Amino acid sequence: MTSANPCAPVLLLKNLMTIDLNTIEFLSAEQLAVLLGISRASVYRLMGRRLIPFYKLGHNIRFKKADVLDYLEKNCIRSIT
Repeated sequence: MTSANPCAPVLLLKNLMTIDLNTIEFLSAEQLAVLLGISRASVYRLMGRRLIPFYKLGHNIRFKKADVLDYLEKNCIRSIT
C-alpha cells in the first residue's frame, strides 16, 4: 500500500495489516496499542482513567487520530537543553 507522501507513518500490525496514518481517521484499541508501543490492557487503563478520549460505537471502542495526537503532545516532556 503506497501513499502520496513517501515519509507517511505506516503501521504494520501483528496480522500483517498495513495502516496508513494519513488516511485512517479512527483507531481500534489494538491499533492504538501498537502505535504507542504499549499493551492493549494499558490502552484500556488509559480509557478507564479517562486520560485519553475515546468513542464507544455499540460494543466497539475507537480512538480519533487527532485526539491521540493531542494526548501525546500534552504529555510530551521537553528536554532542558
